[in-house]
Amino acid sequence: MLDITLMEKDFSLTISSALSISLPLLGFLLLGADSTPVDVAPLGKYTEAERRHCAFQPRKDVKPPAFSEAIAKAWIRTPVHAFILEGLRKAQLKPAPEADRATLIRRVTYDLHGLPPTPEEIAAITTDKSPKAYENLIDRLLARVIGDLIKGGVTA
Repeated sequence: MLDITLMEKDFSLTISSALSISLPLLGFLLLGADSTPVDVAPLGKYTEAERRHCAFQPRKDVKPPAFSEAIAKAWIRTPVHAFILEGLRKAQLKPAPEADRATLIRRVTYDLHGLPPTPEEIAAITTDKSPKAYENLIDRLLARVIGDLIKGGVTA
């Protein structure tokens, strides 16, 4: 848990909750987002086509698709995966094979830092046999990015 005080605002943030929002939004929030409501144009100012945009539609309670095959159940780790698998099947595609750990660390490090991982970081993730190795890696990298944002050293 990160407890942060910035610009007279207190934040309590778990790494998992930080993963659910984008880094630019996280930076905006940490660096003093103003929660004052802003005036928006009333619906009458939008055209009929603009009012059909998803932003103006009421939220729907959508249940993830269910699959009975063992291979599908093994691939689905979160409800989002079920929607992805459904879309792939509609397009008559199959999920790509899971990437190895060296590839995963390269991808996530480039995504979060814009730089490749160090040889030591690659060695650490490829030798870590725990089932939570990838999640722990994400936590460490994201904590580093959040720390850089707080210090003002990185613009995400």
